[in-house]
Amino acid sequence: MSSAVPAAALAAFRATLKRQRETANLSLRELASRADLSDAVVKSWEAGRATPNVKSLYRVAHALRLPLAALLTDLESALSASRAD
Repeated sequence: MSSAVPAAALAAFRATLKRQRETANLSLRELASRADLSDAVVKSWEAGRATPNVKSLYRVAHALRLPLAALLTDLESALSASRAD
């Protein structure tokens, strides 16, 4: 994800990530461990201080046992809405 992504779209991604993690009953540390990432990285995504690359997104989706699209659905909707404005 690049810095050109609208703030609303990034907020949608952060909310989706957190919701999916909590639905899976995983702490930040547990998700990071399952995805072979540092907990600080996952925390920074949820806080909006950083954005993941595609490889990391795939790792997180796999760790959550979700298709990658499940993490991107709200992001896609927010991007579509921002293009309509």
